[in-house]
Amino acid sequence: MKIIISLELIVFLSSDTKDSKFARSTCEELENNTCKHIGAKIHIAEKEKNTLALAELKGKCVFFIKSNNNNGNITIDINYIEFGGSRTPNKNSFIEIKYRNDKGTKGLTIYENVSNVELPSLSDKVYIITNDANGSFDLEIEYHLNITETDELKSF
Repeated sequence: MKIIISLELIVFLSSDTKDSKFARSTCEELENNTCKHIGAKIHIAEKEKNTLALAELKGKCVFFIKSNNNNGNITIDINYIEFGGSRTPNKNSFIEIKYRNDKGTKGLTIYENVSNVELPSLSDKVYIITNDANGSFDLEIEYHLNITETDELKSF
């Protein structure tokens, strides 16, 4: 079963307060990046699906997904996010996905295992922020451009 996040649920899950993690008012840079990941942190979304798969990532990491031509919004499909072991949610171990245009607001923050979640395509830029000192999670996220939906919205 696939869960589709709606705008009503976003309001419930997210806070509308300014997020202090962003260093500038344009919200393009993040502070306190302590990531131990040596792979690519910038990814380009295209019409075809691409996959971001991470495992046992330590520290606070920021991954940036952007449109290949700024002409389409990005669709995010969370195949799975699994936090290791049988543990209770921990506010210091999370994954946050900023997929709306206003990157200064709190994104969708996940503290527990989830799978088969589709986020609406609301922006041509997406930040995925991971925070886990122990590196106890695995995730797989697919992303691609939703050019058809973007073109339909522009025609109104």
